[in-house]
Amino acid sequence: MSGRLILTVVSGEVFNVTHVRLVSVGLVEAARGTMQKLAELGGRQMGSAFAMGDPLFVAGAMATSSLLSYFAQKGQTFEANRLTEELAEQIERIRVSGTFVPISEIAGIETPAPACWRAEVVKRLRTERGVEEKAIRLIHSGDAFATFRLDDQTERTVFWDKVESYSFTNTV
Repeated sequence: MSGRLILTVVSGEVFNVTHVRLVSVGLVEAARGTMQKLAELGGRQMGSAFAMGDPLFVAGAMATSSLLSYFAQKGQTFEANRLTEELAEQIERIRVSGTFVPISEIAGIETPAPACWRAEVVKRLRTERGVEEKAIRLIHSGDAFATFRLDDQTERTVFWDKVESYSFTNTV
């Protein structure tokens, strides 16, 4: 599919998007697994804090003293700190590992919901046996922001709740 994607944000700025930054499904799943472990460690009271998938929200929430105090009362400070550090490292890997994918190669791009966007890219990797190709599945990270490359080659990160208009048009 090829097309044209135009975003308008509440400030009135208009973006002609050519690429979207997507990340490895495996990295996102690992971070969500760590969030699940933290939720299980915290029990029923903590489950709702981790129910939705924004890893950045969860990492920020874990940094608050009230949550760490909760774990301390339960005698689980060491494990909570270990999992929190693991989550922070996973989030950093997500941040630095993104790949800009042309909108023409993104399935679900016609839907104005980043959680629906997915692609597969082939990476060439040097191994002991030579160069191998590996298919990597990519998705939006699940956080509240989306990062785009525009037609003027600049990059913009947009808080998704501030998108006022989303227009995808198929072109032939």
